[in-house]
Amino acid sequence: MKNSRRFALATALFLPLLPATVFAQQPAGSAPPAAAAEPTKEAKEEASRRFQRGRELFNEGDYRTALVEFRRAYELAPNYVVLYNIGNVQFQLSDYAGALDSFEKYLAQGGASIDPKRKAEVDKDIEKLRSRIARVEIATSVPDADVTIDDLPVGKTPFNKSIVLNPGRHRIVAVKEGRVTASQTVDVASGDTPSVKLDLPEKQVNQVPPPP
Repeated sequence: MKNSRRFALATALFLPLLPATVFAQQPAGSAPPAAAAEPTKEAKEEASRRFQRGRELFNEGDYRTALVEFRRAYELAPNYVVLYNIGNVQFQLSDYAGALDSFEKYLAQGGASIDPKRKAEVDKDIEKLRSRIARVEIATSVPDADVTIDDLPVGKTPFNKSIVLNPGRHRIVAVKEGRVTASQTVDVASGDTPSVKLDLPEKQVNQVPPPP
């Protein structure tokens, strides 16, 4: 069980909504998203219901389902308040890389609207989380290769920064049309910063002999 403070989730969902161009969980190295329409009244209402359901599930100890509800609430009506709850649930689930990402986005998007006391709490959590994650530098022999880690997309090469990982074993795969798929498995501990270079040679085209 993490610190009991984790149960003090944010309660007010409908503070001013974020700009429509802001979305959660952007893959590393991806381009900024295109502008989207303002959430509809129905989307906001559904987001509110899912937000409250997520709080109930969290307090009941069903953290994984709570995370699903909070993420869906944020997709429907992006609001930095939800990121605080997402980060808390990820922390509870020992997803330190995910919690770090959510808390950093929470501070960036909430800015001066965040209560100073809460901001100080989150700053302490971020410092703790940074000591519990690993980072990996990923490069490929050709640009514009799609990279996944444990079957989750993280973007296209080249990356302008390292990828944050939880400690443990991870499978990194790079794919590009016309190239042989490359993969590598890495074992990382907190504080590790390995470099992974994936070679994607051209696929050999079988030459069919002409008919006699």
